[in-house]
Amino acid sequence: MSDAGKQKGLKKLFHPFNHRASEKFEELQEKLEHTKLRDAHVKAVHLSHKVGKFKNLFNANHRHDEEHEQATDEKRTRVGENHRFHSFAPEREGNLVKWYVDGRDYFWAVAEALEKAQETIYIADWWLSPELFLKRPPFYNQQYRLDQVLKRRAQAGVKIYVSVYKEVCDASFSYDRSILTNEGHRCTHMQ
Repeated sequence: MSDAGKQKGLKKLFHPFNHRASEKFEELQEKLEHTKLRDAHVKAVHLSHKVGKFKNLFNANHRHDEEHEQATDEKRTRVGENHRFHSFAPEREGNLVKWYVDGRDYFWAVAEALEKAQETIYIADWWLSPELFLKRPPFYNQQYRLDQVLKRRAQAGVKIYVSVYKEVCDASFSYDRSILTNEGHRCTHMQ
């Protein structure tokens, strides 16, 4: 644990006005830092964690059997009792939300929103498929293929930021980049 992490932990243990107690505790911890007693303490904690993990194989409810987990569960339950569906957050009024039942209506709305973009477009995806037709049927809507829509918006001066999640490390990533950056459009950084 870093020194900063230790200090944060110590400050939580002691009241902020009780400086003497926290200073004494810090002094004691510094004295024990490079001793065999400190090493023994670390080994005991590691052994406890190993035994705890082994013990969990036989405990069907092992996810919430530790004291801090139970305290968190109780707190979460108390908060949820005051909210609809026992959720962690209350309902909030004034949201601009549109419900979509299927993908057809959703992608149609995405196509409309992309076409109206004047300044910036942000796309985050785990698998970006430039050949995706946002409006169907494809035969009558060739201009609504994702790469074509983005190309038109880029030509209109709209900045486009695409973030493909790091976990996807196959040929599609370089393929996506080539599709979206051809014909002189600059790709400064793609994640």
